[in-house]
Amino acid sequence: MGIEEMGDFEELEIQDRLEDISEFEHSLENSQGLENLDETHIRRTERLEEGIYRDTIGSFGMPAEMDSLENELISGEPLEDMEHWHMQEGDMSCAVVCQEFVAEELLDTELNEQDLVEFAVSKGWFDPETGTTLEDTGNILEYLGLEVMQNEHGSIEDIERTLEEGGKVIAGVNNISLLTPDSMESIFYPSLTANHAVEVIGIDRTDPSNVKVILNDPGLPGGRGITYDLEEFQTAWNTSGGFMVSAYRSDK
Repeated sequence: MGIEEMGDFEELEIQDRLEDISEFEHSLENSQGLENLDETHIRRTERLEEGIYRDTIGSFGMPAEMDSLENELISGEPLEDMEHWHMQEGDMSCAVVCQEFVAEELLDTELNEQDLVEFAVSKGWFDPETGTTLEDTGNILEYLGLEVMQNEHGSIEDIERTLEEGGKVIAGVNNISLLTPDSMESIFYPSLTANHAVEVIGIDRTDPSNVKVILNDPGLPGGRGITYDLEEFQTAWNTSGGFMVSAYRSDK
């Protein structure tokens, strides 16, 4: 491809992104009414929901290379945890499905998304139209007998510590931040809040200058073990204030 053609391609790519951004912004205003809420209120009432970009938010992530995941510089057990991934069946069930992943991993059992959704609805922990609140994320795991802790201001070190101790982590992120990393987020979406849940299954420090975060993302067709640069993940995670749920087996 020549220089002029590359320039045309980049211009079209930017234009496509801007059109996606405009569509997302319109949807956000119509569905959540963010313009009428201050940031504190948003962060207390935000939902971990699957958004309208479910099929494309992983375009900047890369599938983890299987043979590179057995490394002492990688926190967690990403290879084992990837076996429990599946794509969510409902548009809003990401937090329920992430809890399904964690429960299966820690309890060595098999669960069903629909059963968990119906149970969570009966308990008031899940609304099919709006999703799961931050406060209710982890309730299913606690009911199943796991030790659960919520951290509203977590750090990467907190995630690594949990994984190294044999625990599992669910994080609140914004999926549009994963779609448009770097400056796009700060320029066009300075007030984005979390709308999605992912399981963090590994932190890869094999290359100290290029730390990777490995996720099981239930909202992506290719979300099994998808990896992001630490900075990209951090930007998306910051939209929830660093909200994370840590879960452990009670006998540990």
